[in-house]
Amino acid sequence: MAQKQKTLKRFILIEKPISEVWRACTEPQRMTQWLCDEAEVDLQPGGKFEFTGATVVRGGDGQEILQASHEKKLAFSWKMGESPTQVTMLFQSMVEMTRIEVHHTNSEISIWILDDMWKYYLTMLKFYLEFGQTPDRIDFSKVPEKGIELVISILKNSEGLFDAVTLSKHVSNWMEVNADIDLRLGGKYENDWWKGYTITELERGKKITFTDKEGESISWIVEKSGSKTMLRLVHAGFEVTAFDIENLFYGWSAFMVTIA
Repeated sequence: MAQKQKTLKRFILIEKPISEVWRACTEPQRMTQWLCDEAEVDLQPGGKFEFTGATVVRGGDGQEILQASHEKKLAFSWKMGESPTQVTMLFQSMVEMTRIEVHHTNSEISIWILDDMWKYYLTMLKFYLEFGQTPDRIDFSKVPEKGIELVISILKNSEGLFDAVTLSKHVSNWMEVNADIDLRLGGKYENDWWKGYTITELERGKKITFTDKEGESISWIVEKSGSKTMLRLVHAGFEVTAFDIENLFYGWSAFMVTIA
């Protein structure tokens, strides 16, 4: 019995004209700045729309154009590993900005994974177009087998970085949840997803670790690397399935670029 098709929908607003956004999504030399290592594009129906490299989730294999309407719609097939999928990107010009809405349809891959993936990619696209650069791109070619450790450079307000990961109002914003944080040793670090975590290590401005009763821990560490401010995430002490670790890996990747 065939599995039911399901569609992920996510949108983003980018403060650039639609012509620039369209070019960033369809021209190989621009796609490699935020999405992939290599790209080959022929916008005719059935033409190549290949994007490949370590920064492509589950790799890229023979993507093809299904429909391309200039500065309006881009639809393409994307085989993610062994899973055939279809992506439609809708472009809408608004006052002083462009709205992109992504529909990603498949029958095998979790909607959660696709949502995290597109939150990551659309945020990277926004950085590229609005800032002229992106945070360090994450290597998706090797999903970890157990604990997760990610490091990313910060392009926004690095002075407020520690507040961004320790104050309830900021965490609520980038995680899109209700956070409840009591910023002291022994204080709680909870949100709609995480319950029973307490702060076990706190070095203000530099590091915070919160841990649950089973020993699962999450650490945020603010570091300097030359002139760059870096944010390191370490998530350890959990036992999960291969699906869970992949879901967490993509989820944390999406959150990291949102903070950046």
